[in-house]
Amino acid sequence: MKNRITLILGTTRQHNESQKVARYLLEKIEAAQLFEVDYLDLAQIDLPLLDERLTHHPQPPRDLVIWNEKIGQARGILIVAPEYKGSYPGSLKNFFDFLPQGAFRYKPVGVSTVSSGAYGGVNCLAQLRLLALSMGGLPIPDDLRVPQVTVQFGEQDQPGENFATKADKFLHEFAGYVKALSRLIE
Repeated sequence: MKNRITLILGTTRQHNESQKVARYLLEKIEAAQLFEVDYLDLAQIDLPLLDERLTHHPQPPRDLVIWNEKIGQARGILIVAPEYKGSYPGSLKNFFDFLPQGAFRYKPVGVSTVSSGAYGGVNCLAQLRLLALSMGGLPIPDDLRVPQVTVQFGEQDQPGENFATKADKFLHEFAGYVKALSRLIE
């Protein structure tokens, strides 16, 4: 059986550009048969504001229980998130706050950040790497920053060759870390 990963689209904003990147990565992973993928689009789940951690919640939201289990079974986490006001979206932070402290333990975490600006979400990237570490994960050294996303993906929602090459390199490195760390916990 192939390693299972969770790919998280970390925004609930309508008509977001990040979904283009997340869908592209999902298609690349499936076409290459790299992993089995659980795709989490935060806009598609019941995500209340945090009032109690999942493990202490008297009536935990069903979607959060399901995704907590999937993340627990995953051998790696891929996050695609836009940079909002120099950080990552509050909805993504809210989701992560529900999860147990070591939810990413022994899991490589690949981060792709999306921006309409020239820097590709570098502040978002730095903060998500810190968050991954605090949750027990290992942020991989490579990243997939997507500056000027509307230019990169064009009218057909398909990226240019330069981006495709970067995405291949990023996914190759992520796959290597998933394989290596999976051996440690088997």
